[in-house]
Amino acid sequence: MKASMSILRIILLCIIFLHLNAIAQAQKGQIGISGNIQNNQSDFLVPIWVANDVVLAPALGFVHISEKASDFSFGVISRVYTSKEKLSPYFGGRFGAIIYSPKSGESVSDFLAGICWGGEYFLDSQFSIGGELQLNVSISDEKSGRFSNAGGYNINTGMALFVSFYFK
Repeated sequence: MKASMSILRIILLCIIFLHLNAIAQAQKGQIGISGNIQNNQSDFLVPIWVANDVVLAPALGFVHISEKASDFSFGVISRVYTSKEKLSPYFGGRFGAIIYSPKSGESVSDFLAGICWGGEYFLDSQFSIGGELQLNVSISDEKSGRFSNAGGYNINTGMALFVSFYFK
């Protein structure tokens, strides 16, 4: 557990640094809000255009099961667009952590890193829909049951759909 908490702190510091860096550069581009749906999980993202063809999107997710537990996820998603047209293909990466906090007992932290390829269709300059395919590696806590491989790692594929609104 101590090793996973150290890794969690390092990831959290990296995410904070990337987020602050993106905010500092965001005056050059747009900032938006986005909803991401993947399997039975949904996340809230803040896509920030840090360059004409690069987006950094801090991501947050939360699930509360009354009288049982809470699940909190956070991470960062990067997208590099190969063209910025009405239909804009991209490739990118994702890094994050999922923390399971039961009502009684110890919290469990799982980590995820992956690559993605997808596209975003801009209905206009402020509204888009998109989807992506993913190849992910997850590293499970020694007490985790999330990926059915406590203390190990998994390689899996995934798919996500999202809707974004960009402020002017």
